[in-house]
Amino acid sequence: MKRLHFSHWVICIATLLLSSCATIFCGTKAKVTVNNPEIKQPVSITTDVSCYNNVTLPYEVQVRRGYKPSNIVVESDGYNPATITVKKKYNPVTVANVFNWAAWAVDAGTGAIMRPERTAYTFHFEQGENTHNSPVKAQSTDLSKSSVKKVAIQSDVDKNIPQSTKVAENTYALIIANEDYQFVDDVPFATHDGEIFKEYCIKTLGIPERQIRYCANASYGVISGGVDWMKYALNNFEGSRAIVYYCGHGIPDEKTGDAYIIPVDGKGTNTTTCYSLNTLYTSLASTKATSITYFMDACFTGANKEGSMLVAARGVAREAKKEVLKGKAVVFSASSGDETAMTHPEQGHGLFTYFLLKKLQETQGNVSYSELASYINKNVKKEAFLINEKPQTPVVATSSTIVNTWGAMKLK
Repeated sequence: MKRLHFSHWVICIATLLLSSCATIFCGTKAKVTVNNPEIKQPVSITTDVSCYNNVTLPYEVQVRRGYKPSNIVVESDGYNPATITVKKKYNPVTVANVFNWAAWAVDAGTGAIMRPERTAYTFHFEQGENTHNSPVKAQSTDLSKSSVKKVAIQSDVDKNIPQSTKVAENTYALIIANEDYQFVDDVPFATHDGEIFKEYCIKTLGIPERQIRYCANASYGVISGGVDWMKYALNNFEGSRAIVYYCGHGIPDEKTGDAYIIPVDGKGTNTTTCYSLNTLYTSLASTKATSITYFMDACFTGANKEGSMLVAARGVAREAKKEVLKGKAVVFSASSGDETAMTHPEQGHGLFTYFLLKKLQETQGNVSYSELASYINKNVKKEAFLINEKPQTPVVATSSTIVNTWGAMKLK
């Protein structure tokens, strides 16, 4: 048998080095710089890769390569959200694979064959009339807005948060807390709920902070970006499990009954401005997640936390259509039927969130789902009657694959 000549070895090694050249040397993500020279205050930026909170412009972010345009959403107090569309073009690095079709196919499959058209983008904000913390909103006399004052209340669950010694390396959390709405009533204590739940995720459940995306007062684009971020994590990291927490408004479509999350820039009269609950559930169910747990401190009846209708034209609350869950999903919901998810004013939390946190505090997070559900149900029902003299019945829904086993599941 002939020995390979030295030149043959060189060719073989070079072929291996150049194989999937764009994927190896450029990766599946690209960096672009976002800037607005007129804006000096902090901004929050969401891309299809990550979320960057309270950063100063100019700022470098990552977007995915691939064939589809990437959207970058930039938000800041007093302004309407700005969306930057990053179009893609051919990546010249892949020319190295012109004689290696297998490697070219890998680059095409990973999306590394493409790159952003530009490396820097300048955007412009439009002054918001009712955005969070804007002067117009602070001076508003609109009587349709909730009259509940924002008071710094420290609850007993905000203190003595248990510390875990274990790290939940495979758990990812998406937390969306919407309080300050532009077109409908605000949600009392929502951002406080989200902030403290995040603290429990880090301290009690042992989830690394960089594996948590916390979105306060999230627009449609931020919610969509958060779901994309979670999908990427669940599909690309083996053994991943998800926790999704939402606190804010929900509303049903008047014709279909389909439930929608209302972003802070969404309108209760137009569900096309809202984020479909079915889209959330089906998007994450299609991933490789080992389990997905949802905590929904919201009702999807079209009523606010005080029981009044978000849209004046609606006379009564309507029960949203029940979603069919797939994959390995468990949904803890704050209320059932046409009930309202109410607050616990003395504790500065939503009723549902307060007793969720209370049980995590008492058990140091070591509680089965059946125990957690029973505790929340019992206490929320009682306090809703004593505080508000109204019914509120938390419920649990599961996908068919774990209908007989969900009760034994745990958060840690």
